Amino acid sequence: MKRELSGIGFGNDDHSPSPEQGLSAIRIVSAAVGLIVILVGLGYTVRLLNAAFRVLGAPDGAAPAVTAWAEALGGESLNIVVPDHTYPGARVAAMLALGGGAVFLGWLATKVMAVGARIIVWTTTDREAVRQVLLYALGKNQLQVDEHRDAVAEKDKVIDRL
Repeated sequence: MKRELSGIGFGNDDHSPSPEQGLSAIRIVSAAVGLIVILVGLGYTVRLLNAAFRVLGAPDGAAPAVTAWAEALGGESLNIVVPDHTYPGARVAAMLALGGGAVFLGWLATKVMAVGARIIVWTTTDREAVRQVLLYALGKNQLQVDEHRDAVAEKDKVIDRL
């Protein structure tokens, strides 16, 4: 029975994990961390879009926030006064600050998701599989030409250093 199960990963005689098993465990944990980071970024994106759609659906609900930001940015001192008319500069500045903040938060959430995706790609990519795909797609001769070109470039760098 022990011999039958040893071919599928059971029944190791030394009971110690192999380096491949350790590397596999690290890849699984790293991929899980990457997935969690993607989900966190997705959660922030959903919250940001939900807030934007609430404001678009009921603009009167955003009036207190714009007024509070206008007062925080300078209030009446930012108003532009021309003869016979006063333009509310503080409200424009508040709208620009809120819009810029929303754009920044959207960019940040997108970058968080991109970092999670990079973590997954870096930890789960099998370099040999990529090489095999390139060999199949480009043909063996093309890949050898590229490798030769890289070797020549490396030799030139060494010669230039001397």
